[in-house]
Amino acid sequence: GLKVNPKAAVNRVFFFMCLSVAVWTLGFAISNTATQLQSAMFWRRVSAVGWSFTFSLILHFTLLLVQQEEMIRSRAVRLAIYTPSVIFMFVFAIYSPIANGQYQLVLTPIGWGNIPVNNSWDLAYNVYYTVFSLLVVTLLVRWGLNGKTRNIRIQGFSLATSFVVAVVLSTITEMFANSLLSEKIPSLAPVFILAPLTVVLYFIQRDGFMHKQRQD
Repeated sequence: GLKVNPKAAVNRVFFFMCLSVAVWTLGFAISNTATQLQSAMFWRRVSAVGWSFTFSLILHFTLLLVQQEEMIRSRAVRLAIYTPSVIFMFVFAIYSPIANGQYQLVLTPIGWGNIPVNNSWDLAYNVYYTVFSLLVVTLLVRWGLNGKTRNIRIQGFSLATSFVVAVVLSTITEMFANSLLSEKIPSLAPVFILAPLTVVLYFIQRDGFMHKQRQD
C-alpha cells in the first residue's frame, strides 16, 4: 500500500482510514478499561475523533478503488463526503457542552458500555453511516460484477461481504444490545470494523491489491 507507492491517492486514503480506525479502537480500549467515569468519558470522546471520519474515508477509498477518480476530484463531492465527519467530530468529541450529553456510560463487569441517547444527533449519525455504507456496498458489488478478471470479482464481493457483516454486527451491538440487555457490554464496533481492513491487507499481501488496480 503506502510503502509501495506513497504518492497514489488510494494508498494515502487507505492510510488515513486505518489511522481513523486506530484512534477509534485505541480510544474505546482505554475508555473501556478506565477506572473512573471522567476518564472513560474523555477517551470515549477521543475515540469519536476516529469514528467520525471512518465511514467518510471508507467511501473515499472505495471511490478511488473502483476508479471513480473524476467524481472524487469534485469539490462538491468532497464536501458532501467530509462535512458530516467534521460536524460529528465537533458534536461528539470537541464541544464539551454538547459532547458530554451524547453518552450514557455504564460500568459492566468487562468495561464501560454506552447506552445510546437516541437523540437527534444519534439519529443523524445513524443516517450518515447507513447511507455511506449502502453507497460503499453498491460500489463494491458493481465493481465485482463488472470486473474484467476473476481476482477483481473475488476482491469486490469479499470486501462487500466483510463490510456488510462488520456494519450489521456493529449496529446490533452499538444501537440495540445495551438498550435491550440487562447485562451491559462494552463497545465492540471497532473490533468488527477491522474485518474489511483485514480483507484489504490480505489481498495486498496475496495479490498486490491496490498497486495492481492503479495499473489496470
